[in-house]
Amino acid sequence: MNSLPLVRQTACCPPNAAAENQLRVIKALLRPRLRKGGVVLLALHGIFLLGCGGAASNSTISTPAPPSLATSSFSPSCSPCTVITAPLTTLKNGGNLPTLGYNAVCTLKAGNTLMNWTATPSGSWFTVTPSFGALQPNASTPIQLANFTGSAIPYGTKGLVTISASGYTDNTGMGLVYQQAGIANGVAVDSISVSCQ
Repeated sequence: MNSLPLVRQTACCPPNAAAENQLRVIKALLRPRLRKGGVVLLALHGIFLLGCGGAASNSTISTPAPPSLATSSFSPSCSPCTVITAPLTTLKNGGNLPTLGYNAVCTLKAGNTLMNWTATPSGSWFTVTPSFGALQPNASTPIQLANFTGSAIPYGTKGLVTISASGYTDNTGMGLVYQQAGIANGVAVDSISVSCQ
């Protein structure tokens, strides 16, 4: 009985499950015929080479670039835009500045897509109002310095308001600085400088 041996995969390729399965099926089909003594001449290599002997293929998978983020802005662009000067005791004791007659406002403007935003102060010693909202593309809204308590912080302390929104880069263009202003009409005064950039 003359038969060519079934040649399995060569070492140049890693094992291939599909090729192994095909070889097993062929062997099972030919086994009865080989047992009867028939001459079976098989030009069967059983070599399922995937990429062997050829030039190496470039299988690098490119990662798509992340979508670009929209940007918001503050106006007017100035530093400082507003300086609140008030008696030291007023700012040290704290309170709602608009109620006390002190107003400092920056205008937030959305970019070219819907903006569901949240305003987060950098410290617990001040707040802004409103603290969240939704803006249509290119629409704007005022954000006002609200509560302030200077007793817990040293002079020269700086604060930032971070505007966060899905699909937008963070905006930290609204800031403030708490300073000792000196004496006005015999009364010690402090100041809050508010910037919009």
